[in-house]
Amino acid sequence: MRTPTRLTVLTTLALAAANLSAQDRPEQIARKVTVLDLSGSPAERGFAHGQALKAQIRENLREFKLDLEKTYKIEAKTFLQRFLADTDFIPAIEKWTPGLLDEVRGIAKGAEVPFDEVYAFQLADEIWSMGNWTLRDKCTAVAVDRRGDQPTLVAQNMDLPRFYHKVPTLLRVRREGGPDTMVLTCPGLIGVNGMNSASVAICCNTLLQLRPSREGLPCLFVVRGVLERRSLADAEAWLKRIPHAVGQNYTLGGTAHARAFECSAGAKIQFRPDPKGDFTYHTNHPLVNTDWHPDYVARCQKVDKLPQQGLRVCHRFAALEQRVGRGQPITIETIQATLASKDHAPGSICGDWNYCCTIFVLKDKPVLLMAPGRPDRIAFQRFTF
Repeated sequence: MRTPTRLTVLTTLALAAANLSAQDRPEQIARKVTVLDLSGSPAERGFAHGQALKAQIRENLREFKLDLEKTYKIEAKTFLQRFLADTDFIPAIEKWTPGLLDEVRGIAKGAEVPFDEVYAFQLADEIWSMGNWTLRDKCTAVAVDRRGDQPTLVAQNMDLPRFYHKVPTLLRVRREGGPDTMVLTCPGLIGVNGMNSASVAICCNTLLQLRPSREGLPCLFVVRGVLERRSLADAEAWLKRIPHAVGQNYTLGGTAHARAFECSAGAKIQFRPDPKGDFTYHTNHPLVNTDWHPDYVARCQKVDKLPQQGLRVCHRFAALEQRVGRGQPITIETIQATLASKDHAPGSICGDWNYCCTIFVLKDKPVLLMAPGRPDRIAFQRFTF
């Protein structure tokens, strides 16, 4: 099979033009990002991904299985066999994101690892929600509509378990018959957030308190599916139409507006912190969707709490409320400062749990600003199509 890809390793040498000053960010350091330029069929793109990052994918799968065993106290092979037997996501994947399952098969073939392991690796949020309910609550998103000459901005600290952090990776996917996509990922995953050449962007924050579906479309496939849309309106309509496998807040953006939707098996509800505002933000606590996960309700009952009260205080959301609001400037600089903030430490927005910080600048020629690590220490890089 041909491998239509070019592997580029980029080293951060300088800040993007919009970065904060060195005085504000005194510890900034350079960090490499692995960039894969992929083209061809979904199977060919996946094979190129798997072949180029074979060693890293194998290491990620090893760490993934160790994490499962530590969390669920059972052999990973047995756990995954039971989980995959108890769920049926593939029909939804084939219906709503045709081709992506072939991309996953290609990754497995290129890396010379079992398909079931690579497929299960795409399903971390679904495993946390359905395997044995586990509250993992990280990720912080901020977005603002276009304001005059300032384009729409959609930004996120993507927070993942530490074993994901070793090789920050960006996929630039050239698609025949559709917009090209730029996807943040780690070796072996089809993507965790991203934007496309039509200036549509998406970020996702887990809402594991919401009801899942064993036959819905998994989160990472939702991300890639949105990035196949040519407009924000099309992306929003598609997001509302599909069945969702797991609770998530999806923050979408286009050239004029940004939107956030809390999605679960039974509901998709828009959230905006200020109904009259032109901005949105979110962490990992449902604010408008009450389609509760039964296991979450049971946990709340054990500690005499209502589901709306939550099991934990979200200091990150409090920091967003303080830093982002009506009448305040919301610019690249203020978003960088917000996502690098350590308000309410140790439960702060910024910390060692940050895998990457992404800011999607949505204009005629969209731009990605990305810090591959915690944004108070790691320099931003600029990427374009």
